[in-house]
Amino acid sequence: IFERQGAENSLGIVLGNLGEVALARGQYPAAQSLLERSISLMDSQVYAVDNRINLGLLAQATHNDQAALEHYQAARALAEQLGRREIMALIAYREGHALERLGHLTAAHERYEQAMVTIEAVREPLHDQSLLISLMGRWQLVYESALHLALEADDHEGAFLITERARARAFANQLAQHGTQASSPTIPITLAEVQSRLSKTTGILSYFCTGLRGPETSLLQAMPIEADGLRVCMTPPVALIGMLLTQNGLKIFHAPLDPNMLQGSAGRNDGTRFLAPAILHRLY
Repeated sequence: IFERQGAENSLGIVLGNLGEVALARGQYPAAQSLLERSISLMDSQVYAVDNRINLGLLAQATHNDQAALEHYQAARALAEQLGRREIMALIAYREGHALERLGHLTAAHERYEQAMVTIEAVREPLHDQSLLISLMGRWQLVYESALHLALEADDHEGAFLITERARARAFANQLAQHGTQASSPTIPITLAEVQSRLSKTTGILSYFCTGLRGPETSLLQAMPIEADGLRVCMTPPVALIGMLLTQNGLKIFHAPLDPNMLQGSAGRNDGTRFLAPAILHRLY
């Protein structure tokens, strides 16, 4: 209909949607053609930001992270020009992922930090779908990726702080969902502050999960084998990471358990308790 009417801007939007579907189906040449044609047709550049991000994902899916980074940088420049602040965390996250795969770990850390700061600056509740834009996933994935990068660099203190920042954001999110606004941004506790409150005979065991099933799981599972390259870009490692804090040290270890099994067993989503007493006893 749009082609017959010569409605190029509307046609461009539809082609961008078709390109995203083709990308998710692993039809990469078709996706690239559709996304590029979409950008060329649209008068409005708002959706061109999303198309650039999808072109970056397509490049990453075909193992061309340098080209992906260039698409993400173009998306960033355009988003800044248009004032699209809501998508900046996603762009920084995707830039960080591409930089990490290119081996530029310091630059990747900086981009993940930008994404976390952007997320933490948002005062209203962040629902799981808040960053479900352009096949991205959940806002928690930013913290998960930053955590794995810190662990690869043996930055245990940095890894601990990232987990606490994620918890602080989730806590502030829960307050906001119940109509309570914190008087000031929620500041996470530091490793030194925890250790200063521990006696010589006391330890604290905490854990952090990555790769938990979320609202994007059904999409990932529906992707055919041809889209495996894309699926890898969108799926963080499944891990249950334990942290043992004592007055004089911090030990980090990977527990050989799938956290998705625990999440399914818990069956609770109200924030009052993650694991029931019987499950805690079994794990102990």
